[in-house]
Amino acid sequence: MRGKILQLAEERLFVAEDTFYRKLYNTCASELYFALFTLMRAVLTDRCGRRWKHIGIFTAFSRKCAEDGNFPKKLLKDVGRLNQELYHMRRKVDYGEGLDSFDIEMLGDYLFLVKEVFEIVKGRVDF
Repeated sequence: MRGKILQLAEERLFVAEDTFYRKLYNTCASELYFALFTLMRAVLTDRCGRRWKHIGIFTAFSRKCAEDGNFPKKLLKDVGRLNQELYHMRRKVDYGEGLDSFDIEMLGDYLFLVKEVFEIVKGRVDF
């Protein structure tokens, strides 16, 4: 199960990167958020098979990573901030505002950071 969820997360990351380079920034922001969200779901699949809410998944992810000793605390804080920023961007996109120029400027950095998180997670968590 974990492997299938990871595969879905990787597909979303691929779409996010593709849409970024095509300058489809609104779609990129949404897919990038869901790539990170789905990656966290993959890490948490052993937690009672529950459905995760957007607001609570990072807390559970952070707790599990700290328990497992997989991530330094500073890295978890950085991922938490990244998750919040992407969540806000996704809400802007999904509820009609779309991204502003500052969001678009940040999107490339966020794409790079999410790709880094994927590599770290894949290197430290057994899928």
